[in-house]
Amino acid sequence: MLDQQVKDWNAGDVVKFMRGYDRSEKTRFASGGNITLGWQSVLERYQRTYSDKAAMGTLTFSDIDITVVSEDSALAFGRWHLKREKDDLPASSRSCSERRPMVGRLFTTILPAAERKAGD
Repeated sequence: MLDQQVKDWNAGDVVKFMRGYDRSEKTRFASGGNITLGWQSVLERYQRTYSDKAAMGTLTFSDIDITVVSEDSALAFGRWHLKREKDDLPASSRSCSERRPMVGRLFTTILPAAERKAGD
């Protein structure tokens, strides 16, 4: 799932990237001290913050560690890195939960304040 999200992001397709998130009002996204609740609201935030391919840059994940919590959930922790023409955001911690029966859709993502520099 995370590999597909990287492909979708790097293709400049936020909507496809969002297929990795649980399409639920319970989806939560935290960044820079702000919390966005609901899949649609998270999508709109991404569209506002990353309005074009240049703003999106090239995404990579690294140091991903997945811990199975139960039969239907796991926790992933790692780093993300966003390289753009105008700047290069350093790798930052990324934590998420995924539900495997839903083909690994994320239902919670917590990103550090460092992402705020990307346009929050």
